[in-house]
Amino acid sequence: MDTDRKLGEVAVNLDDMSDSIEELQDAAHEGRAPSESTLDELQQDVEEASDAIDKVVDPEPARKS
Repeated sequence: MDTDRKLGEVAVNLDDMSDSIEELQDAAHEGRAPSESTLDELQQDVEEASDAIDKVVDPEPARKS
């Protein structure tokens, strides 16, 4: 996977995180508890972005896997 594609994945994950954060902020402003699914989605997006960043920064371990 080339660097541009990996960075594109990071950008998509960051965009998804932004959407999830907006949902959490809306819930907070309305006095509601955030939905568990929104929190789970945010956690997944963070993990995926982190993995993609790791692959860009240090691609060797990804090739060995």
